Amino acid sequence: MAAVLPWLVAAGGFLVYLGTLNAWVSLHSLATVARISGWLWQPELRQPLAFLVFYPFRFLPEPWIPLALNVFAAACAALVLALLTRSVALLPQDRTHEQRAREHSAFSTLSTPNAWMPPVLAAIACGLQLTFWEHATAATGEMINLMLFACVIWCLLEFRIRRIQSWLSATAFLCGAGLANDWTMIGYLPVFLAAILWLKGLSFFNLRFLLRMALWGLIGFSLYFVLPAVQTFHPVVHLSFWTALKSNLKAQRNALIWFPQGAALALALTSLLPLLVISIRWKSQAPHSGDDNRVAGFLSKAMFHFVHAAFLAVSLWIALDPPVSPRKLALGAPFLTQYYLPALVIGYCSGYFLLIGSVPIPKLARNQKLTPLQRAFARLTVAAFWILLAAMPLMLVWRNLDQIRTTNGPALRQFARQLYQSLPARKSVVLSDNPTQLFLVMAELGARRHDKDALLLDTPSLAWGQYHILKAAQFKSRWPVKPPTNNLEVVESGKLLQLLSRFSLQEQVVYLHPSFSLCFELFADRPSGAVHCLVARGRDTLGQTLDSRTAAANEQYWQELWIGTLQALAGLVNPKPGYAPQLAGLLAARLQLTPQQNPTASFLSAAYSKSLDYWGVQMQRLGRWKEAGLWFQRALELKPDNLAARINLEFNGQHQQGNNLRLDREAVQKQWLDLFAKHRKWEAVMNDDGPVDEPTFLFETARVLLGSGKPHQAIREFARCADLAPDWLEPQLWLAQGHIAVQEFASALRLTEDIQTFGLPQDASGMAQLLFCRATALEGLGRTNEAAACIESFVTQHPEQAEVLSIAAQLYLQSMQYQPALTVLDRLLSREPHNPELLSNKGLAEMQLSRYDAAITTLTTALSFAPSNQVVRLNRAIACLRAGQLDAAQADYEQLFQTSPHSYKVVFGLGEIAWRRQNTNAAIQFYQKCLALGLPASPEGKLVAERLRQLKGDGAK
Repeated sequence: MAAVLPWLVAAGGFLVYLGTLNAWVSLHSLATVARISGWLWQPELRQPLAFLVFYPFRFLPEPWIPLALNVFAAACAALVLALLTRSVALLPQDRTHEQRAREHSAFSTLSTPNAWMPPVLAAIACGLQLTFWEHATAATGEMINLMLFACVIWCLLEFRIRRIQSWLSATAFLCGAGLANDWTMIGYLPVFLAAILWLKGLSFFNLRFLLRMALWGLIGFSLYFVLPAVQTFHPVVHLSFWTALKSNLKAQRNALIWFPQGAALALALTSLLPLLVISIRWKSQAPHSGDDNRVAGFLSKAMFHFVHAAFLAVSLWIALDPPVSPRKLALGAPFLTQYYLPALVIGYCSGYFLLIGSVPIPKLARNQKLTPLQRAFARLTVAAFWILLAAMPLMLVWRNLDQIRTTNGPALRQFARQLYQSLPARKSVVLSDNPTQLFLVMAELGARRHDKDALLLDTPSLAWGQYHILKAAQFKSRWPVKPPTNNLEVVESGKLLQLLSRFSLQEQVVYLHPSFSLCFELFADRPSGAVHCLVARGRDTLGQTLDSRTAAANEQYWQELWIGTLQALAGLVNPKPGYAPQLAGLLAARLQLTPQQNPTASFLSAAYSKSLDYWGVQMQRLGRWKEAGLWFQRALELKPDNLAARINLEFNGQHQQGNNLRLDREAVQKQWLDLFAKHRKWEAVMNDDGPVDEPTFLFETARVLLGSGKPHQAIREFARCADLAPDWLEPQLWLAQGHIAVQEFASALRLTEDIQTFGLPQDASGMAQLLFCRATALEGLGRTNEAAACIESFVTQHPEQAEVLSIAAQLYLQSMQYQPALTVLDRLLSREPHNPELLSNKGLAEMQLSRYDAAITTLTTALSFAPSNQVVRLNRAIACLRAGQLDAAQADYEQLFQTSPHSYKVVFGLGEIAWRRQNTNAAIQFYQKCLALGLPASPEGKLVAERLRQLKGDGAK
């Protein structure tokens, strides 16, 4: 039976996993499928063993890959259960005196008629645990890691019995391979070394043994070099061997360092501590007569019984995922080993109680029978474990089966199909800043053998030259621009928009979800079912509103989707209270087994909620407030913590009641403090929850967009904010600033004229902003005299407002009106004589007016207050050079050269000093470096080139 039981358990587990197998991809397996299908562009540097094991799957037809991988994962999980069953059967039941008095098998393994119970119970607790079940039915690679871990434990237990060196050699090899493939094995390495030392005793220190173990460990450890070697020969993107190796080692180190210590301690207490206690072989107490010794013996037995019962209870509890389980503490990491170890404890403790409760002490005389109390206790022990064998799988299935059905059910593929069906039938470029959604569409396209010719691009990755090189090589005929030549080059936003513009000339460009991506600086958003078609924005910065036909079509789409799919999903995410909990529910409440949020349902509800919030905003901007309120409500039904939808619904309801006042930010933050606490910045709310259409938070959104270099989108949001709150002056000022950012000076000027006509800002900051916008707009339109008059007018009318004067000084400097700037700066410095920024600007103005001695004095004063300001030091160096103070200039330039050796201005200054001192060799050296750093076509470049010709013509001196 002992030889057959592991295979029976494995077969049973395999059938369970096949019956609940994911037929496609899950959120857990998506990364594995993406890696094997070739969707990832980053170098593959981690998990070399998984790379080798999964490599043959790359040769399968793309539609077969997800299912084949999932079947393989189920087979691996079944083997893990077989290893667990065998390992539990090999656990020695001789740790206490009571066990040694009852178990006399050759190696103290459990030999009672019910010896099959502990391995089966352990396999049930591990195999039906939710995290294990998820990874057993969807390929993630974690089962390979767990199988390595289980094999190490199995080899150690086999060595305890067989005493054959090959078992320990296999342990060393598996440990080495595990270290290369899984960073968590590094944490277990000391435990495995201690176990080997315990088994070998003093013979552990035999040099031949240590060398053999080290050799096998290094063979396994050599897997570290597989992926760096593979990456070196990548056909498109090359990465040096040592760079790749260090990257993997650094990632493992960071994972260990940054893992929360509190979570690590809690995990150790529930897994390693029980194993440590039960691994100790406690000494027997010498038999003595006397009441005191009988009491001490009773207390000792009771203590052992209590400790084993506690370990058994806690380990069974961990399998049900209480608040202290690895699933709740490991911050997203699977940590399957932390479920495997408690399963071993379950197996050992179950064997302990079956042995203690059901087997009489052999030393009793043959004619002495068990007392009725002993017989009843033995029967109760066996009955209790029969009940546990029946109750545990029922409890686990009751708690986890619905989760597995949701995770492996059709909902995720239905979501991918909706995105796929909304894609254009002809060629298209599909963009997304959500990799999960992008990979889901890739998986659906692969399952349909790419019947839609879509080129899928990850928007954040477009910032990297390496990504362009790979995609251009993959889509040679369709890539419209020449890719970068440097793998490490960062692609500027202008080049990115140029790429997308070229794409839009030949293919339809589509975005998979609502976004504030840089793409929307160039395109207007036209929702089309589940996706968003990007169309040329044209001259209208604000973008065009939806036409009635597009609005009606999308309204119908979302209505049908709500009735057919989303309403049921909302019920799954937020189940309505039903009848009173039955026995299982009451038991779960007693055990603090809180309801578990399904990751797949959470992902889908968040994605749909964001889209419904977006659609509600579009309806509200079309003036259909009632329909918009309904969509905001539905978005909240899908995701109750959608902060954008909650703000929108609050303002929408207020507006429908006739109150058009904007929300008070402080009151809103106080009301939904917990929702704001989930997001570190407002930008996270925008990206996670969708747009808002309420003045206060529209203003916040627009400022974030403007600050992140997305002025066209910021203008749209500022304009909407101004429409909803026409009496609020601040958005109009920022709207003018947005128009200036995109050089729409006429629009900015009109806004400032309206502000001056209907009401000036009441605060100094607003007046300063108005001055900046108006003067900059006039300057941009070429009306320089009017710009100068505008600045002078503001300075005259607001002589006491420091913010206005500061902006005026900056504007004067920008327009090269240095004397007026100097006058304003002197006025400001009379109030703040120690302000280094004002002193720096004054020194710059004096230098431009050729007042070099005064500039040097001013800049020296500025440096005394800000000695690390390199800009001030550079200006002083230039002033000293122009004043002929070469020693002082050289001192500043040399100090700057130490921190900025590649600064064109610094190198040019040192070259000028060498030129003036007729130090030909130094001048040639610095001038040549200037040409390498700067643009030869610039005036300085021409000057440097001419002087180099003269110097080389004269010869080196």
